[in-house]
Amino acid sequence: GPYAVGDHTVELTVAANCTVTAPNPRTITIPTGATQQTVATTFTVTCIATEGFIEVTTASSGVNVPFAYDLTIDGSPVGTIGSNQTFTYGPYPIGDRTVELTVAANCTVTAPNPRTVTIPTGATQQTVATTFTVTCIATEGFIEVTTASSGVNVPFAYDLTIDGSPVGTIGPSQTFTYGPYAVGDHTVELTVAANCTVTAPNPRTVTIPTGATQQTVATTFVIGCT
Repeated sequence: GPYAVGDHTVELTVAANCTVTAPNPRTITIPTGATQQTVATTFTVTCIATEGFIEVTTASSGVNVPFAYDLTIDGSPVGTIGSNQTFTYGPYPIGDRTVELTVAANCTVTAPNPRTVTIPTGATQQTVATTFTVTCIATEGFIEVTTASSGVNVPFAYDLTIDGSPVGTIGPSQTFTYGPYAVGDHTVELTVAANCTVTAPNPRTVTIPTGATQQTVATTFVIGCT
């Protein structure tokens, strides 16, 4: 002011997430008198949240569980989250948000993934929780090699290779486990002395299967020495 004595219209414009106690606009009357008058009016404003947070939990089980997974919210990477962790992201605008967890090839996520989480409006900022349940299967396993030798002049040990790489020696009648190796096919070969023969096949293929636990695949080489 100052404003002339008489009626005046006062209106308060607030943000879309706020409301004003009526009346708005309102009439304010400045009275006449011996002194200039000041007329008071109070606008009571209530605002609700325009954004909130997303709490993501990962719950992983199985074998060969990775250390972390990649996470995106609304298509934008937000970093990694541990395989068994809870972390809060935001703030994000209220409404529907899309959350997606990217896991390793040996892991699966309980649907839906991606999923929609809805941040509601309210008198306070809201945190919406969602949990991704992840199950992982084996990516590797072991090879158990047994030698069974008979005859005479049996050597002290034989050389063994797996996938063409020497892994050391193994006794003539011994069981030893090697690994871990990736799931799938592997070539195992036993090299014996000239006076010994190995029951075929040698080399041979052993297959480590995937599964809920790490698998150990056994193979036996039968050797006869003269």
